[in-house]
Amino acid sequence: INLQPIMTFKIRKFLLLVTALLFAFLGWFLCIDIASSVFWRVWHFSNWRIPTMWIGLWKVCYLQRYSEFKYTTTVCVKMDSNWHIPTEFQYCQDMIILPIFLQGIGLILSLGAFLIISRNEPFPRFVDACHVIAGCCFIISSVSIGISVTWSTYMDLSDQTTMQFPKDFPVYTNQLVRKETGLAFPLGISSATCSLTSGTFFLCERYCSKFDQVHPQNITSEV
Repeated sequence: INLQPIMTFKIRKFLLLVTALLFAFLGWFLCIDIASSVFWRVWHFSNWRIPTMWIGLWKVCYLQRYSEFKYTTTVCVKMDSNWHIPTEFQYCQDMIILPIFLQGIGLILSLGAFLIISRNEPFPRFVDACHVIAGCCFIISSVSIGISVTWSTYMDLSDQTTMQFPKDFPVYTNQLVRKETGLAFPLGISSATCSLTSGTFFLCERYCSKFDQVHPQNITSEV
């Protein structure tokens, strides 16, 4: 019996699963990072005391300057009921939290399937089910992350946001002079791409592989 095609298939499958897991972990870590990030929006003001502000989904940070030429500290404030949180932020908060949980579920299932495959355990249907569920979780996460960061960035740069500061806040929105795309946008697109790539790999491993129904235990029995 020629074992070379069998070994080649097993190596390719191993590399495919490892690659999918690496993309999954990277997308998950990036999603957690942008969820806690204050770099969703960067605003600059014509206010020498507070010239720059970074806005996140749950808090804002700004440079507090006490002299005309020196920055002294960075102040972070949590957004509460006194803030007029824009509609897109309210939806984006849910659309970022959801992928974190979905990607966590996908990682648990894909890691479990990987351990079963590496140990040649005879559970092919369970492995296939894990890959399908994990792939769906990662693809849904990708769509959710991509929509949230794109929507927020578009609403901000097109001046359609309705964000307002509290009355006692030390700077006013009418002092806003310039906006920048926050780092959350490229990180979010990167996270969505990694999650989509991982989900596609897992689904293709189940449905698109030429040796789709070949499992390690079946190979062993045939040999």
